[in-house]
Amino acid sequence: MVKQVFVCLALVVAAWLALPIAALAEGPANSVHEPTYAADGRLIPPVDYREWIFLSSGLDMSYNEKALASE
Repeated sequence: MVKQVFVCLALVVAAWLALPIAALAEGPANSVHEPTYAADGRLIPPVDYREWIFLSSGLDMSYNEKALASE
């Protein structure tokens, strides 16, 4: 009984370790967001760029001496 438990446990561990190896063997997926260019060399924006979410503008960022002294 104990031997069967160890065999089953070893099989489960081997399968668990084989999954990431199999995923890495496939190689990285092609990125949908690679830059595309027109025939004249202009960059073509992604189709869904108008749906992107604006995160930050760095409003009120200053690198002058007075701003650095307040830190």
